[in-house]
Amino acid sequence: MIKKFFKSDVRFFLGALMTLIVLPFNFSVEDTSSIILNSVWLFFVIPLYYFYKHTFSNNDQKYLKVNALLSVFFSIIIKIGRDLILYSALSYSLSDILKDLFVVIGTSILIFSVLTSLLKLLSIDLTQNSLNKQYSFKFFFILFFIIWLPILFIFWPGIFSYDVPMQISELVSKNLSTHHPIIHTLLLNIIVVIGDRFGNYNAGALLYTLIQMIICVGINGVSIKS
Repeated sequence: MIKKFFKSDVRFFLGALMTLIVLPFNFSVEDTSSIILNSVWLFFVIPLYYFYKHTFSNNDQKYLKVNALLSVFFSIIIKIGRDLILYSALSYSLSDILKDLFVVIGTSILIFSVLTSLLKLLSIDLTQNSLNKQYSFKFFFILFFIIWLPILFIFWPGIFSYDVPMQISELVSKNLSTHHPIIHTLLLNIIVVIGDRFGNYNAGALLYTLIQMIICVGINGVSIKS
């Protein structure tokens, strides 16, 4: 029965489900309930299922152990780093250890699949069968944009932290400082303008985030094509 399970496609579905359940516990957010209960996660079960199915069905045994060890190592580092950032300490109770183990396994599956896929891409003959000859800039643009969408949905309409509050304060007070790039601060003014105009600052934040995403995605696409 166990052998049948590991040969069936159910394992890929459970792996995808497990990854999506534990993924929020890798973010530096103490209250993960709002992320876990977000229905957006349901849209990623099927794509992740097919990703795992493709990865594990065509896995190169040569790099199996190396990828597995790296995946577990990275997963442990991510989990420990997250706990230290949030709690400044590690818990060694049995329940926390079991929960952390579940998180590490679910995260390891995702990292293992990504590493395996990257190795497959690197094994492509760069002179005759390279990615930049096979696919267009539009393909890479759409690919990177889709990859970044989950983070946008999770932190909708964008992440308001680090220097942004100070830059918004400069815009509101109309006292710009060269401590931050002026052009970037002026670009952030989209949030203020749309918020004042339509009474919805989230709409302005979303527009700014999309502009930033498009620029970064475009740079990535051009870099690969060149």
